[in-house]
Amino acid sequence: PTPPPPNSTPHGAMPLTADLQPTPDGTLRGQGFVPPHFDLGELKSLVNQLMNKAEMMQEAAGHAEQALQAADNAAEQAARHADRALRLPMAEPGTEAFGEAEGFVPPRWVAGSSS
Repeated sequence: PTPPPPNSTPHGAMPLTADLQPTPDGTLRGQGFVPPHFDLGELKSLVNQLMNKAEMMQEAAGHAEQALQAADNAAEQAARHADRALRLPMAEPGTEAFGEAEGFVPPRWVAGSSS
């Protein structure tokens, strides 16, 4: 094969010319930069969507505040009940409290039986 000419480039590479200069640091390159879009109709719809989302977020924040107040009230009430329960005397109730006021359960005799 014959050698390539001195100004040629490999297949698929950008040719080197005198007007192409390296991009200086700190400038925008074409990697991921989205050009601005000035369509007013889309801008209005975007602002409306943002307003709707903001209203929904405000409503959710109100519900969260109400739920937080309800949880605070429930925690305070539970603390009061726990304090009262701790003040109760620590005594074991007798067997009558558990339903054995008339003796052992099941009873040894059954009404109506002839044994």
